[in-house]
Amino acid sequence: MAEYSVDGFFYRIQYSTYFTQLCVEAFNDFSVTLGDYMSGSWQRYTDGKLFLAQWHHDRASDCVGGLGRRAHEEAADALLAQAWRGLLNELLERSGQKARVDTLEDLEAFYDPVPPEVVVLRQEGIKPEGWVSLLLARLKRIQAPESAGQGAEEPDLLASDRLTPQAEREKIFTGFQGYLSALRATWQEF
Repeated sequence: MAEYSVDGFFYRIQYSTYFTQLCVEAFNDFSVTLGDYMSGSWQRYTDGKLFLAQWHHDRASDCVGGLGRRAHEEAADALLAQAWRGLLNELLERSGQKARVDTLEDLEAFYDPVPPEVVVLRQEGIKPEGWVSLLLARLKRIQAPESAGQGAEEPDLLASDRLTPQAEREKIFTGFQGYLSALRATWQEF
């Protein structure tokens, strides 16, 4: 970090954030069009955001380092946040509700008793190594400003000291996609 001037460091962060915003805004524009065309399409929204998050994660793995890697990682995290919101709203839509939610707690407030598919998310959120717990910790980190000299992926900020940022994101993707597959298979039975 010392090899870069303050202006150079600021420029790198600014460009990375700008690139992330462009990626997210471009897909948001696309999603709004899809949402207008297909009402009640939280499933497509969730799938689209998760697909793009995975795509950016894979591109970050391909980058040797530096600005490109960081931009793809930030885009993957921002899109994961949107996929999570999409999943919560997909669950709510499936139960016939016409509201929108942003958190698991908001979703649980609509139910009495809470259905099993939401209980599974809560249980995964309680386990320190659960994919929901890792996802929520990652989302909390990306919503907080970085302190000077610290990157968003520093090991002391990770939910798990045993997982690298890439391994953490892989575990989130695996859990998220596995949950969606099982959930939708159950829905198709009915």
